[in-house]
Amino acid sequence: VQTLMRRLPTAHLRMSVDGQQLARTATLLSIGNGPRSGGKFQLMPDATLDDGYFDYLLAPPVSRWKLLWKVRHALSGQKVEGDWIERGRFRQMTIHSDIALVAHVDGEPWLSATDEVRDLSIDVLPLALRVLCP
Repeated sequence: VQTLMRRLPTAHLRMSVDGQQLARTATLLSIGNGPRSGGKFQLMPDATLDDGYFDYLLAPPVSRWKLLWKVRHALSGQKVEGDWIERGRFRQMTIHSDIALVAHVDGEPWLSATDEVRDLSIDVLPLALRVLCP
């Protein structure tokens, strides 16, 4: 709710997604390996943990009310859908932003605006993480 009361930052992004050059304006870019983010938000419902790809969701600037409506649906476990968002999959992505990137990894702060990071490169490393189950 506090985020919705503030003016949401808008980033102009130049991206390379598996070699395809894209220019986008966004208020949110979420990248994941599985369907859920934050435990409750089903942002990438078609994401599969073992397919060798990351999935992404890009949300362009929208009104606070539309965003609030979409967040309410996402919190109830419904898929975040519609023609207002862009989804995709990738093995390699580079991002250049006109504003400092703010990011978290698995809910933990990773980049803040004061870090002044504007460029990011993300690569999938298939089979790099060994998981043991009892």
